[in-house]
Amino acid sequence: MSDSNSIGGTRPTPDISAGLFHVWLIAIGVLFLGLESIYILRFPLVMDEYVNSEIVHRLSKGIAYRDVPSAKTVLGFYTQLPVLISVPDPWRALLAVKFEMALMAIATVLFAAVVLTKDHLRTAVVIALVLLIAMNTFNERVAEFRSDTPTALFGLIGLVLLLRRRWHAAGLACAVSLMMSQKAAYYVLGSEAALGIAFLLRRDREHFRAAVRFNVALVAGFAAYLAFFSLLAGPRLVFSLTFIGPAPIAFTTIYTDLRQQFWSQTVLRNSVFYALAAAAIVHLVVKAYRRDEGAAMLAAYAIVVTILCGWHKQPWPYFFVILIPTLFVTHIALLDALRRRWSEKSAMFRAFTAALVVFGAVIPLAARAPATLSRDNGFQRSMVRLGNMLLEDGGTYFAGVPVFYRHKQALGEKFNTLDAYWLNYLWHIQRQEQLDIIKRLDAEPVRFILYNYRLARLPPLLRAYAQSVFVHYWGAVFMYGPLIRPGPFALHIDGDYAVDSRGANVTIDGRTLPHNARVHLTRGAHHLDAKALIRLRLLPSRSPELDPRYRDVQELFPGMYEF
Repeated sequence: MSDSNSIGGTRPTPDISAGLFHVWLIAIGVLFLGLESIYILRFPLVMDEYVNSEIVHRLSKGIAYRDVPSAKTVLGFYTQLPVLISVPDPWRALLAVKFEMALMAIATVLFAAVVLTKDHLRTAVVIALVLLIAMNTFNERVAEFRSDTPTALFGLIGLVLLLRRRWHAAGLACAVSLMMSQKAAYYVLGSEAALGIAFLLRRDREHFRAAVRFNVALVAGFAAYLAFFSLLAGPRLVFSLTFIGPAPIAFTTIYTDLRQQFWSQTVLRNSVFYALAAAAIVHLVVKAYRRDEGAAMLAAYAIVVTILCGWHKQPWPYFFVILIPTLFVTHIALLDALRRRWSEKSAMFRAFTAALVVFGAVIPLAARAPATLSRDNGFQRSMVRLGNMLLEDGGTYFAGVPVFYRHKQALGEKFNTLDAYWLNYLWHIQRQEQLDIIKRLDAEPVRFILYNYRLARLPPLLRAYAQSVFVHYWGAVFMYGPLIRPGPFALHIDGDYAVDSRGANVTIDGRTLPHNARVHLTRGAHHLDAKALIRLRLLPSRSPELDPRYRDVQELFPGMYEF
């Protein structure tokens, strides 16, 4: 029996004991971390995870905004910094941050669960937790190396504290969430709606003061963040990067079908989860009409956040991590009400719970198992380790994605991430501008390019340059290996080269060399005497361990959002 939950003097509603509740929490936590471990160790990293890893690594050597521009607020990146720089191996460091995200997620969700038992039955909380950890979009995306997960977790903390009427703490939690990503504005607006509806229901000073306390904490917390970085980087730069720079991303998009594609994806894969959330919001609205303040606040918050997430211009699958914790809280409210209503008909509630678990947890997880368990990051892991080893010899690389976060990518900031926007830009500039880019790239000591779908989508002129200067080495790595015409030529990297002369002898700088000879050449001017084109293939300074499974070219980022 519950030791705290009852309604107006009626018989207490049956509930699980506090001891059994904690056993459930431990079991759910272990199951979640086990599932996340499988995903983290198997899933290839998404492109943006490498982008974020580079930002975080650069924060270890510079000041945010001043030295490290970011379209997002940066506190989320700072939470990932200690883990990333503490692990020596770059690949393991990336996975360590993903484990950090999973641990943060389950710790926060369990904290929220414990707090919510102050007002709801433990049984309802446990069922909602099971549905949450089985929710495919959540468990597949929450551990990604992004700022979305910390943003969402502090948003959840803010919501729970708001429902517990901890106004200052809720405002501060919202401020912290906003320090991690501007997407937390959705939580701010949801909280304002909840506070507004509570005031309209009571129209008294207490609720007016509650709104004031929340907003004072919110504004003070975020103002302190802005003031701190303004002292280091200058207020104009901080304001521009925080508010003006992200505006085009927030209010416009070059992607036309994302809403239909990924909303359909998450809803179809988790139909019970979303149906239960819709029913919960309807239930809360009905209770709000009966002047139930707590229900009114949660309904207003959930409706506003859901509408804003529906409006969001780029709802990639990871984005739904922003919405899902709010729906988890609405689940608890509905399940609590159903358990109380059916307290004398426990068989009905048990049957309903069993159906929820089977159709809302077991079947969705089983349905996704063939796709999730077929994921394999072996090729990506091998390429990351090979590329990092090659870059120890110096020089740089080009991939259109900053895969090697400890090393500089060629062409600088503008071409660091060749997403759809920048690829579209390259396709629309004039031929001379493309030639200028090629000239810049050719002048840099690019040791290799890392082939992926972004480089495959470059304009023909840029692809033709890459084919003439880089040659397949292993997997997705195409080493520096320029085609050389007879006469004077220049190299951009010191090193040992293999002479690919199609069987003929050639002379370089007065030295006669047979086909496949190995010769050391310095960066700069040289002279070739030959009857035809030859190719000079740059060789690693030491022989790397090459996995024969990954000899051939494969896509580095296979089906990141569609699998």
